[in-house]
Amino acid sequence: MYIVARMLLGFGIPYCIVAGSCLIGELGYPKERPILTSLFNSSYFIGQIVAAAVGLGTVTIASNWAWRIPSLLQLAPAMVQVVFVLYVQGHTESHTGNITLIVTKSKINIGIACWGLVSGTALALTAPLFKRRTMYLTCATSLLCVYIGWTISMERFMTTEVRAAAILTIFFIFAYSPAYNLGYNALTYSRSPTDILLD
Repeated sequence: MYIVARMLLGFGIPYCIVAGSCLIGELGYPKERPILTSLFNSSYFIGQIVAAAVGLGTVTIASNWAWRIPSLLQLAPAMVQVVFVLYVQGHTESHTGNITLIVTKSKINIGIACWGLVSGTALALTAPLFKRRTMYLTCATSLLCVYIGWTISMERFMTTEVRAAAILTIFFIFAYSPAYNLGYNALTYSRSPTDILLD
């Protein structure tokens, strides 16, 4: 029974962790979110200390209650959550802003996917026209330039929150696709490494 209970708890914990961290991120104020979400995982050790202390206190009980008490005490935090989660109120303005942000991100993701298909197909069809080693070197150089530009523009946006830096970051995200597809998509599966060295 104890092993089955532990298996059920172990199966359900990932769902609780994902839901809990999302709820903390959603309900916390923007300036507090990094601290709250960072403390989420480290608070595991509080539970570990309590569990170890309860186990130490009940290990000397000479009956089945030695393991039943720690198991029953696991109900307490869950019951607190079940009772009080109904009283938690979200921030409507934050939730609306998040929906707008999610829709924008979804549109960008669709654009990136479509652009990846177009650039990947075009470069796959033109790959035989160029030397393979040249394409790989151009690919690696292009990716390096994209990563440098992406890192700088992202840092500028995170520091200054200037819209132009955000747009430039999106440009580099789109530029990554043809840079990658130039060598690693168009040639990787069609050529062996020795072919590249002999090219």
